[in-house]
Amino acid sequence: MRITLLILLVCSPLFQAVAQVQPAASNAEILQLLEAKMPESVVMKKIQSMRSPFDTSSQALVQLKKAGATENELNEILSHTAGSSDAATTTTKVDKPPADEGPGFEETFKFIDSKLNAIGTFNYSTQFHNTQDPNEPDMSIQDTFALTNVTGDPVKCKYYGHFTAHHFRVDFKVKTTDEVIDLRKMKGVAVEPLDNLYKAANVNLLDGVWVFAGFEMPLTAVEIQRENGDNPYIVFTDAEQADKVARAINHAAELCGNKPKKEPF
Repeated sequence: MRITLLILLVCSPLFQAVAQVQPAASNAEILQLLEAKMPESVVMKKIQSMRSPFDTSSQALVQLKKAGATENELNEILSHTAGSSDAATTTTKVDKPPADEGPGFEETFKFIDSKLNAIGTFNYSTQFHNTQDPNEPDMSIQDTFALTNVTGDPVKCKYYGHFTAHHFRVDFKVKTTDEVIDLRKMKGVAVEPLDNLYKAANVNLLDGVWVFAGFEMPLTAVEIQRENGDNPYIVFTDAEQADKVARAINHAAELCGNKPKKEPF
């Protein structure tokens, strides 16, 4: 009689409706963290450590969202569940990817933040050669490059910074702008001597009387390539450091889902 009653209860529409509303055990643990206002990094690591799959029904996802789950957290839950359903598939973890794919979000953004904010403001001399009088000594112009107030937003996959640099592709005037670099939308990152960018843009003064001849010291540019061609560039006095930062930016874009590149920085 007891067994019959239990079977009837489990099979009843009322029991099934209640069971559908109850979140999976994994969901319940994450909901507790969200209600406690835990940082995203803590929630992400907890999701990645869970062995049981999540309830990823529309109702369950809405419940998580209402509890404060971020886009990254919801995507991680979906990835975790997809990976758990196939033993032969390894779940791709955003916050802490496999070692051969490089560091995770926190370490990557921290590295970029520290290196870009360390640039600050510095001066350098740009040399120009007189095309009409080869015997006249080269003219030297004092230039300034500045990059300040750099902040990275791993959630939005964007970088914000205050740039002061020559707008050499247009009018060679020094301009100060607040740049936003969207890692999801950039085409790529190019690293090359700053001389190459100036020569390619045919930088000159006085309608070609004075043409760009070089810099007083080696400078390396990290150029953020955009679809519209309006590419901000970051100047480094250390070519090796420039290369590391460029690879880190590429890796951050990879973590954000843009142009996978498995070369750790």
